[in-house]
Amino acid sequence: MFHIEAISENCPQHIPIRYSVQEVEAMMTPLRDRISALEQQLAQAADNAFGRQ
Repeated sequence: MFHIEAISENCPQHIPIRYSVQEVEAMMTPLRDRISALEQQLAQAADNAFGRQ
């Protein structure tokens, strides 16, 4: 048996954070840039490993 003395629906633990499309795009841009740079490095390393300079 439980006795509840208080409850708060406004507890930040249970309120999901929502971002706009623009905010998400701004957060993703540096990540996409980094992925592109790493993919280029990987391609160059693969070319060098197989003697295709």
